[in-house]
Amino acid sequence: MLTRAADLVAPTAAADEVSSFAAPIISNIYAYLSGAYQHYGLYDNSNEWARTAIEFGERRNVSFAQAIGYEFLAENGIHAGDYQAGLQFGEKEKEIVERIHSRERRAWTHFSIAFNSFLLGDLTRAENEYADGIVLAETIGERRVAALLKGNYGVLQAEQAVQNGSGTFEGRRLLDAALDTALQNFQTSEQTGLLYMRFDSHRCLAEVYLRRGELEDAERICAAAAAIVSGTESRVSRLWLGPIYLDVLLAGAKRLENEERPIDAEEKRQHARELLGRYQQLVAKCQSPRFTREAERLDRELGVEFDSLSALGEF
Repeated sequence: MLTRAADLVAPTAAADEVSSFAAPIISNIYAYLSGAYQHYGLYDNSNEWARTAIEFGERRNVSFAQAIGYEFLAENGIHAGDYQAGLQFGEKEKEIVERIHSRERRAWTHFSIAFNSFLLGDLTRAENEYADGIVLAETIGERRVAALLKGNYGVLQAEQAVQNGSGTFEGRRLLDAALDTALQNFQTSEQTGLLYMRFDSHRCLAEVYLRRGELEDAERICAAAAAIVSGTESRVSRLWLGPIYLDVLLAGAKRLENEERPIDAEEKRQHARELLGRYQQLVAKCQSPRFTREAERLDRELGVEFDSLSALGEF
């Protein structure tokens, strides 16, 4: 339906003049198309529509179209694994939204810049962007981006703890702060009933539990996240869930081995093998070098052949 809408507005978009009434409609159609492909894990297609929005905005001097296009390119850098490009696109969007004084769009730039910075290893900048973004999102009442910022801020705090040393005073302080942040966001997101907000709050909480070494809680939250996205078409959620779920299972198996419980450890690994087989088939349908690499990493750890298992189940 959205591609049909894009076809219908194409003559108007290509015309010598575009009315102030038509411009935002066309911009939103391109944005919805980019977003739809993003949630389906087809990031190349999503980027095509994001660039279409940018080109339209540049030709017609529609700043919103340019900003939303760069926003999707920045987010897709996160999903696809091109973090440097994602950061640059986020910076470009930031220049535009400061010019048009859109606080909502600026809150989203904090998210993409923070997340790309985190994945590039620049935790200081990520922390500043998350903190500023949370304040702004709460001020303007933008609860979707506020939830994404808070949950991932909790993950950042937990990672800072690991890098400082989990057993140090500062490490323990950061781990406690991370859990408090993630739990607060989890409770708030559950109340919204919005699927992706609920899923991402689960993922972030699982990431924090993993870094705290609380593996049973991490596995419980991963299983709950799998139940949330089961039966939906949100590939993006399942792409993000796979690696954290499998890392939790592998860490649990290793702990069981250290406790001299080899049978329980092998059961946990078998569960991981089954999930990985399904995850590999999901990744094959998507356009994400990042998650392809993650599937390959986990495959090396478990030694699972790509086509060995059924495509049905959590992923």
